[in-house]
Amino acid sequence: MAVPKQAKPDHTTKVMDQLLALAPEAMVIMGPGGRILRVNSSAEELLGYSQGELLGQTPDSLIPSPKRKSSTTHWGRASSRTKVRPLGHGLEAVVRRGDSTELPIEINLGLLNVGANTLISSDIRKIQREATDELDLRALVDASDDAIIGTDLDGTILSWNKGAEKICGYTAEEILGRSVSVFVPPDRLHEHYENLMRLRRGEHIQRFETTRIRKDGHPFDVSITISPVMGRGGVVVGASVVARDITEQRQAQEALRLSEERFRIALKNAAVMVFSQDLQLRYTWTNSSGPFFRKNLGRTDAEIFPGNEGARLTAIKEEVLCTGIEAHAEIAVTIQGKERFFDLIARPARARGKLVGVLSSAVETTPLKEMIFRLQQALDEVQVLRGLLPICASCKKIKDEHETWQVLEKYLQDHTQAKFSHGICPDCMRKLYPEYCSQK
Repeated sequence: MAVPKQAKPDHTTKVMDQLLALAPEAMVIMGPGGRILRVNSSAEELLGYSQGELLGQTPDSLIPSPKRKSSTTHWGRASSRTKVRPLGHGLEAVVRRGDSTELPIEINLGLLNVGANTLISSDIRKIQREATDELDLRALVDASDDAIIGTDLDGTILSWNKGAEKICGYTAEEILGRSVSVFVPPDRLHEHYENLMRLRRGEHIQRFETTRIRKDGHPFDVSITISPVMGRGGVVVGASVVARDITEQRQAQEALRLSEERFRIALKNAAVMVFSQDLQLRYTWTNSSGPFFRKNLGRTDAEIFPGNEGARLTAIKEEVLCTGIEAHAEIAVTIQGKERFFDLIARPARARGKLVGVLSSAVETTPLKEMIFRLQQALDEVQVLRGLLPICASCKKIKDEHETWQVLEKYLQDHTQAKFSHGICPDCMRKLYPEYCSQK
């Protein structure tokens, strides 16, 4: 190693030793030519080299070749800055340690004038931020319930988090190095290959919903987002795959769809009519297919049924809006010139806990009322014979409720709507007219 000419070697060495002993961090001292003269024990530990391995070397030997040009800017030009003591603070570089790992560091450079010699001091600290970010990111990925998978351009799995293990059933030891196609059903392989082609073109695939297969062979529904991972020069080198199990969500959606379909069928075929009205009591929806009800959407009861009928309906529903309590009433309205009767239930309609109107159901009772009316009329006309009626054995007259003897035929005519005609039954005919019957 070419040691710079020193006016007072003993004094320079003493100063360097004192400086290294007092330095709280790793320190490297270089001569004017940029070669390392001394390092302290903290620098040996941080860089992974002994002092004997570092002496006489330049910082270039510690910088990985792809990063050498930018990282040595501050170190390489330091020796030319002899007029200013502080050369730079918080300068960042990446060095290659003795175990071949790369280490991000922060450098504070300064000039030391020791006699006729100008030396360069480098205060070196490990950058904790990147390591901390990496640990935080790893912890975040491992804590995610979603499967987060790293692959190369061929779909080979390079990284695998706990969420992927939970969703797919494979441990990292079982799956690393295998293709993601192991999860793809045979009838969906075309999706897999199409996604690989899109990935190589640098495309992002957002929330792609499909079906995949677990380790136990059971299929599950999944939403996949695939993002290309860029290397140097913006070249796509792999993919970050985020997969979310949406099986329960799909099942809930299907159950809701079936429930809604059953409800629509039930309403369509039911005798009950259902109406919804907003806070101004304008009709907004009905399950009735009748033109009368359809054409009145957007109108109020007072507009559809003028007079007392509309006023009563409005009063009932305003009370529901005011109290928030369900109301049950029998109503009568005139529709297309005919009075019709309904059994009405009106209840408050809410969305997300907020009152939004009234929801009503009505069952028409007009046919029932008409039938009851006709039955009542029939009952009023029918007179029922009750009790024991005395009858004369000779004249066949009966005693009525007024103690009057009447001919049975007249009594029946007075008490029923039946009409009588005279005739004779076959048995009596044979008894009364045997000669006539024998000629038949």
